Amino acid sequence: MFKNRRMLGISALLSVLVLLLSACGSGSAGSGGGGESVAVGATKEQYTAALAGMEPVTLSMQLPTSEGSQTSSPQEAWAKAVEEWSGGKIKFDILYSGSRVPVYQMANGIADGLVDSGYVLLYTEPERFPNNALLTDLMFLNKTDPIAGQLQMAATWIDFTYTEASIRQEAASQGMELIIPSSPLGNTTFICKDAPASKLSDFRGKQIRASSPANVPIIEALGATASDIPTQELYQALQRGTVDCAVTVPSLTLSMSLNEVAKGWTSDPSVMLSASNGGVAVSSQKWDALPLAAKQLMYDRLDAYYTAYLKTALLGQFGTAVEQANKRGMQFAPLAEDARAKITAEQENQVSKLPARVKNADGNQFVANARQTSDKWGGIVGELGYSNNVSWGEVDKYLAANPVDVKPLVDRLTTEVLSKHRPSK
Repeated sequence: MFKNRRMLGISALLSVLVLLLSACGSGSAGSGGGGESVAVGATKEQYTAALAGMEPVTLSMQLPTSEGSQTSSPQEAWAKAVEEWSGGKIKFDILYSGSRVPVYQMANGIADGLVDSGYVLLYTEPERFPNNALLTDLMFLNKTDPIAGQLQMAATWIDFTYTEASIRQEAASQGMELIIPSSPLGNTTFICKDAPASKLSDFRGKQIRASSPANVPIIEALGATASDIPTQELYQALQRGTVDCAVTVPSLTLSMSLNEVAKGWTSDPSVMLSASNGGVAVSSQKWDALPLAAKQLMYDRLDAYYTAYLKTALLGQFGTAVEQANKRGMQFAPLAEDARAKITAEQENQVSKLPARVKNADGNQFVANARQTSDKWGGIVGELGYSNNVSWGEVDKYLAANPVDVKPLVDRLTTEVLSKHRPSK
């Protein structure tokens, strides 16, 4: 069991936001790379002028979800912004629902020339991308409340994966440019066929679908057995009692209608299990052929992507998932202190072993930087006034009455992260 643990949760990632970018070969990028640089903060008019001499290029953009869905909205917003700001020099041919290459084969698909770019799950290939794989083992450091905690998680890993050089270097060594090295899926929770599991005695003896290999030792520490049920079989597994519970994210609960076959939802105010992570890679060959101004535009308009990601694909899906769960009468509960303590102790045990697994970087510094980055964005999210007093069972009502303005956080990410890592050559 768990021979292929890193493949757990692949389909879960298909239910959340993703940006897939692939050139379809109709047209070329000017003279093939180089060109004038455009200043940070350039206007639409300045970009249009800078790209006026560029030969038009059409880029295919494969999305794993359907047109107009909450999870497709960030990519659609980003594509529209880039096309408009380029004066039509960069256009997109959007391919929906993973119609060209399966998402878990994208790294090889890019290397083999089947696609020029797309959404990659580098954590599923720890031999090729060891440090990318380790990211999921640390995705529990943030606070766990459904507004401030989720914004902290997103900002933390956006920042860390741009700043930690080894993350993008691993992709570069395999011929890929990671435009977006991290799009976390948010808080991981337990959903159970019957009542929510809270105390250690509730978990003991249960079969629990792990979602991520990092969660296996946690589940075992709780006295349960970790299961590797494929995501596409999870609905029936809960319905038939093949598994008692599953570690999942609200977006998967929503997309797979798991609230139809589950009655209990365990979300804790201070503890969560490890989440999953994906990114967007472009073939280095295709990327290098683009004019510098075109590359910079793709980075500079990531604000459109992150705005839709945070507001719609992250918080929006959480609200919708909880709304549907409440309509079906799902019961929400936190962890009891004995289970919370067991999870925390095992997570720290696993983290103590993590530095030795880091490649081509200082392992202790890798972990320390992750913690510091999480603390940094926890502070910024609090400074910006995002609520941390909303319970998971009431997040739908809160969002309906208090629409969250993510622009202040996107502006900070743009200033403190994206603008510092935009292409310069």
